[in-house]
Amino acid sequence: MMLTEESFHGSGGTFAGNWAAAVGGAVSFTIDPNYTFFDSTDSAGASGGLLQMTKLWGGDGALDVETLDAVDNIAGNPGTKFTATLPAGPAFRKIGVGFQWANQSTNWVGRNLSAYDYYSLIMRNDGTTPVKVCIWINGSGWAWYQEPAGDWAEIGPGESVTLSLALASNPNATDVKKIGFQLGADTTDSPITAVVSIIDLTAPVITCPGNISVSNGQGVCSASVQVGVATATDYTTGVASVVGTRDDGLPLGNPYPVGITTITWVATDKADPANTSNCTQTITVTDDEDPTITCPPNVTVYADPGTCGAAKADVDLGTPATGDNCGVDTVTNDAPDTFPIGDTTVTWTVTDIHSNSAQCLQTVTVRNRTQAQIEVELAGVSAAVDRTIKFTFGGNGGAVSPYSVAVPLLFTGGKATVSIDTVPACADWTHVSAKDEQHTLCKKLPLTTTGGKFTADFTGSNALAGGDATNDNMIDILDFGVLIGQYGQFLPLTTTWPVRNADFGCDGDVDSGDFTFIHQGFLTKGDLPPGPAAAASDEPRTSVSVAEFSRIVGLAYAAQADLDGDGVISLQDLRFFLTKTGNR
Repeated sequence: MMLTEESFHGSGGTFAGNWAAAVGGAVSFTIDPNYTFFDSTDSAGASGGLLQMTKLWGGDGALDVETLDAVDNIAGNPGTKFTATLPAGPAFRKIGVGFQWANQSTNWVGRNLSAYDYYSLIMRNDGTTPVKVCIWINGSGWAWYQEPAGDWAEIGPGESVTLSLALASNPNATDVKKIGFQLGADTTDSPITAVVSIIDLTAPVITCPGNISVSNGQGVCSASVQVGVATATDYTTGVASVVGTRDDGLPLGNPYPVGITTITWVATDKADPANTSNCTQTITVTDDEDPTITCPPNVTVYADPGTCGAAKADVDLGTPATGDNCGVDTVTNDAPDTFPIGDTTVTWTVTDIHSNSAQCLQTVTVRNRTQAQIEVELAGVSAAVDRTIKFTFGGNGGAVSPYSVAVPLLFTGGKATVSIDTVPACADWTHVSAKDEQHTLCKKLPLTTTGGKFTADFTGSNALAGGDATNDNMIDILDFGVLIGQYGQFLPLTTTWPVRNADFGCDGDVDSGDFTFIHQGFLTKGDLPPGPAAAASDEPRTSVSVAEFSRIVGLAYAAQADLDGDGVISLQDLRFFLTKTGNR
């Protein structure tokens, strides 16, 4: 509720009998935030305000007035309490609280307050029983105890009322000396006591430091920030504290993480109970640091079998080394699905969790060559020996020009594995053949693909069969003639074609064991290597004249191979050798 001066001005009357409730304990009041009277300077240069408490009692028109405690500059003295006790007996009793200029005498005369248009106080009943209050002004011709009949406001326990006065509308405003509020009690004979407290309900005025935006510290996902301190003022009691609290709960001096951290600053005054006000400050830390990336080493690979490139799945690019102050989000590359022959630049990109990125470059070189891994077995050979095997790669029907390569191999237990990395790429290779040109027939197999390589397995039933000493891919009477010409000799194991060598068992000497290879494979032909077909006349022979044989392999071999001396090396000579050596 609100009582105003206009509600009772001009109504006249006295206070006697105008209240009905006893003062029940204490009544407090506070200065309205709009109320500037107590901290202003008037036209005469006076400043501050004086609060006085008086008590009035009497009867039959006789008044006893007593001025109690006074406090200068009440705006700076919240919490001050005044206590007044009215004696028993008088027919009317009243306790008044009034404000005047600090340099005025107790009779409150001689000061013009008309420059102040509005005065307002909030009064709260802190007691346990209702009380009556009213507003009044004092000027010449107005007794300070005047009040209109019926304008008392009753305040119940815990309730409050705003009492305000507009002086500009008062015809006596130029002669106002004092404004005040009165507490009333009924006309019982028992003493009554009123306690009036000044209560500060005005919150401090707080100003936050400005919002701050910074970049992260080098190598960390945060920044050290001097956030400053909020400032605060309090009109009445003064500021007790200004405290800032981060929304992440960490101390203000700790580093601030990337992102937005809100600091809530709270100013608390010295009132009891205290009043508070707050404001917020934001600290924005931006991650401006790019991640780091180191590419894996450059890669050199062979083309995939039968293609002009290498599939991405067959190229081990490796993994780049990456790092970031806040954390890596993704690592990607722009590698094509197939790397072409030659050099391809792969760009690796690392992106952190705040969308910063960095790149590095890696080179992938695809050679114009394809790899082949081949298993080879020499049938009937158990010794550890070095042999040179000729491999020939070709396409279906000779459509692709064949590629041949001779590779020295170390055979252990008759077996060896070879990796060939010189097979030309961009060709439709479908078959490969293998041949020891000094000893074996040719064997041809289809190529398979495993792990990005051509593969073939010349072992077991596909092992290379020995017995061809003339490198014509047949086992016939010519090979028998070479064997007879070298029979009983110790031959170096390291020779290669075109040196003829009938040591098919690869044990260092030519003996009856080597004849077994010819005997078992006599008149057989090897597979045609990939490429153009052999001439139709290329068939195994069962006889050859000594003269022709001399032209083919040399006179020394020819003379020894004609065992029966008939000028022809034939099956008759072969049978003669079997009989002579006991081979059947």
